Amino acid sequence: LARLKKEHPGLPAIEALDQIQINFLMARLYGAQHSATTDPQRQAPLEKQSADAFAKLDAAMGAYERLVRNDKDRQLFGDVRSIMAEYKTFYAEIQDRSRENRKDEVAAMIATRGTPLGKRLAEALGKLIEFNKTTAAQQQQDAQAATRMSHLLIWSLTAIGGALIGLLGWLLMRNITGPV
Repeated sequence: LARLKKEHPGLPAIEALDQIQINFLMARLYGAQHSATTDPQRQAPLEKQSADAFAKLDAAMGAYERLVRNDKDRQLFGDVRSIMAEYKTFYAEIQDRSRENRKDEVAAMIATRGTPLGKRLAEALGKLIEFNKTTAAQQQQDAQAATRMSHLLIWSLTAIGGALIGLLGWLLMRNITGPV
């Protein structure tokens, strides 16, 4: 299974991308909830939840990075990683200001920096996902072609084997019933 995943990483890569998207959205959700409250007792668990989401996000990014298969994939993933690093820096700034209850400043930062960063990240992830879907479709076509070829090979070898058995049977019968 490990060798199969290494040779054909399409599905594990798509699974890792799903985890990247899910955990990024969870971190954003916890961040929005954090910035919407001024109660430190509500902010503390939200900070932990967002930290956990970012930890899972990092794990998913690491899992995907091990599955990168070519220069195009590496470049697309590099774009995602770069924007994600930029977003994490932005997120830390937002969280600091939110802890200080500077809600107007947080709202302005989200509007001017957060929303464009989120859009850039969504576009970069979209390109990477599309690349992986195309790759998975190509792998499926290659597998189907290999299956057809193996079926043809099996039937050809079966026919050749049958012909050889028939020839050997005919030669044996000829030797048994032939003149002495």
